[in-house]
Amino acid sequence: MVNPPIEQPAATPQEERMVVQEEPAETEAPSEETNALLALQYEMDIDLDTENDSMDQTTVITIKNNTNSDADFLYLRYNPTGLIDYCRDAYTSRLKPGHDKHADLTSVTIEGDEEPLPIHFTHGNTAILVDLQDHVIKAGETAKLTVSSYTDIPRAEVKFSLVKGAAGKFYKLVFCYPYLEFNREGSWYVNPPSYRHVGENRNPDISDYRVNVSAPDEFNIASPGTQVKNGDDVMIIADNCRDFAMFVSDYMGVDTFDTNGVTVHSYYLKDGVYEDYRVLAKQFAIDAVNGFTRLLGPLDRKEFSVVEGFNGMEYSGIVEIVGDAFYRRNPENYLEAFKNITHEIGHQWVFDIVGNYEYSEGWIDEGFVSYLTKDEILSNDCPSYDLILEKNPNSRNAEQYARDQRNEIAQMASEVAGRSSYSLYGSESMVESTPFEIDPGDEVYASSGAKEYFYSRVAFAKLKSLMGDEEFYAFLHEFYNTYKWKITNTDDVLAVARKHCDDPNLETQIRFWFPESTPVSTPEPESESEIRERLKKPTAETDDAV
Repeated sequence: MVNPPIEQPAATPQEERMVVQEEPAETEAPSEETNALLALQYEMDIDLDTENDSMDQTTVITIKNNTNSDADFLYLRYNPTGLIDYCRDAYTSRLKPGHDKHADLTSVTIEGDEEPLPIHFTHGNTAILVDLQDHVIKAGETAKLTVSSYTDIPRAEVKFSLVKGAAGKFYKLVFCYPYLEFNREGSWYVNPPSYRHVGENRNPDISDYRVNVSAPDEFNIASPGTQVKNGDDVMIIADNCRDFAMFVSDYMGVDTFDTNGVTVHSYYLKDGVYEDYRVLAKQFAIDAVNGFTRLLGPLDRKEFSVVEGFNGMEYSGIVEIVGDAFYRRNPENYLEAFKNITHEIGHQWVFDIVGNYEYSEGWIDEGFVSYLTKDEILSNDCPSYDLILEKNPNSRNAEQYARDQRNEIAQMASEVAGRSSYSLYGSESMVESTPFEIDPGDEVYASSGAKEYFYSRVAFAKLKSLMGDEEFYAFLHEFYNTYKWKITNTDDVLAVARKHCDDPNLETQIRFWFPESTPVSTPEPESESEIRERLKKPTAETDDAV
């Protein structure tokens, strides 16, 4: 691929991203989770109707039963069936009943039988209980489900939506695909939908995606993975993803460049005032990749995409960032844009390569990324500051930014100092071991907010002060390299932290921030006979030990 010079008109993303091979080179797949029902692969056939702003989709899900029990039912998730009603209520000026916006998951069939399986909608009309009837998926076996679905694309201020303006259309096609719910130890984690503005991924399992997209030629596609021209369509090949997201627009260009062993596709919106964005976003991305590589280790993906859009959000192999700072050539916002791009790129390390269950333990990915973005990468000088200060000499430099972050952490620390504890845990998951009979509705949502994004930084700052710089950075590297392509939890993070900190105040901090965590085990004191046996023979040293 050739990166077009920054001053020249950009080639279309399809021209930049297309390759001639039918399949990418094999990469080592992460090991499969045991005692779980897993979606190994999603084969998606998507017809995007840009005239009517709708999407028809057929999805074939390859499911493996990695448990010791046969599965006679399972849960799928299809967010648009609840999202359309939510948008109609929240955005009445844009989604009026007369416009007939709707979404349907029309049928679920299993390989070898054309008759649709019985389905029942629960949990805000987005979780689908599928009765497998006589098609039980036996322990250790695989099966293929075919899911047919349709959705209008709402014009609303949510993550799955259409943004339409004078320059053209921008489709945010995220959280809008049917997928298998998270399953562990014989139970289903059937939590509220992820489509609200604060919603994040609900299933951290890893799957391979083969996505065939039909859209008009003038619409370009930003996606994870590799794009292959397939007749009039585009085939997207994206392996080892925790979710799938793409963005489609008729006024989107791309710059492609390499940094620190990673290829970055930086998509921008050609709205007439994007020149600063192209220059700045490239340097911001380079400094972000270099920063997280230094702090955690090399990214285990060969490429990812950054999309100038309308929300800040991470997905596997692709992130959307808030482009507002660039639309009006507003240099006062460029430092904020640097922070936004760096934060979302950081999630390629923690959320994507290292996974966690974001509903109940969102502090992990948001905490690591928020702290490392604001208190490490942006608090140290880098080339991005030269560009920002060139555009806005009144902007803060790295030293001033670092001072402000220290003051911010000190202020937050003082706010919780009088408490006996301040738990960083999120919402408690709703786990179903048997088919759901009572629909809880759509009332409970993940508590994604201050503690995950802000107060977690105080916890990391305390940890660094207890460990010292050298051990803290060793802790970061060991955590990332230990849990690549796995799903981590709070106890995993704390176990690595304990290895790098011998300060007795560590356990006090752990009890403050994670009162529900598993306490460290305290060994029973040795008896005199055990000490003598360990030291083998009676000596003065033995007597001292006794």
